[in-house]
Amino acid sequence: MENREIAKIFYEISEILRFQGEDFKSRAYFMAARKLEKIDNLRDYYEKNELEKIPGIGKNLAKKIVEYFETGKISHLEKIKKELPEGMDQLLAIPGVGPKTALFLYKELNIRSLSDLERSIKKHEIMKIKGEKLEKNLERGLEILKTKKERILLSEAFEIVKELSGIIKNFEVAGSFRRRKETVGDLDIILTKIDEASLKDFQILAKGEKKITAIYKNIHIDFRIVKNEEMGSSLQYFTGNKEHNIRLRRIAQKKGYKLNEYGLFDEHNRININEKDIY
Repeated sequence: MENREIAKIFYEISEILRFQGEDFKSRAYFMAARKLEKIDNLRDYYEKNELEKIPGIGKNLAKKIVEYFETGKISHLEKIKKELPEGMDQLLAIPGVGPKTALFLYKELNIRSLSDLERSIKKHEIMKIKGEKLEKNLERGLEILKTKKERILLSEAFEIVKELSGIIKNFEVAGSFRRRKETVGDLDIILTKIDEASLKDFQILAKGEKKITAIYKNIHIDFRIVKNEEMGSSLQYFTGNKEHNIRLRRIAQKKGYKLNEYGLFDEHNRININEKDIY
């Protein structure tokens, strides 16, 4: 999973560099991203200090991969985003919108803000050029962005979770709700199976094999479907926060283990654990 997250960041950097006319650098990031997508054991390369042995990964790109493993982000992406034209940051904040789509909206339709985008969607300007699929995806992305910006009190979140327990069976809630923060932006629901018929009153924004994104009572919900043996590690991982997870991964690494949302692993096998065992 980490390899795909880093690849996604590299693709974004590639698109921005292409917009800036840095074709050589853009292609280097693009080719590196394609390579990383296929390397599921990328963390092993990092832990053995062998990232530069990966074809297409030089010293500069290796440093950025190390930064991701150590901090959970790559600061270069944020740096070059700030160099983009005014208004592009609003478009890039929309879930599912990368530099390529943002640049299309900016250049072809003169869209400079979220309100510009909303007007364009209502006029079906995007559909006329790129088709219905992109327009619908942008509409959903705006909806997600709006709900993510709105936080509710923890007490309100408790009431919604209580309602959910009457609709959905055998789930745990992670994220800021489980950390008992004063306000909650969204709900992370962890479960091993879900009856999709029970979601008839939910607005489904995206649906996949392992994740369903929906809106219920104006709150954004991510349903994460995991295997039974992944329940403990997934609950710990998605409870977070990111900095806490990074510290735990470092501790596990020093002890000769690998820890992620899928479980705790030694050199050869998964170790059967629950969440409490991790600590």
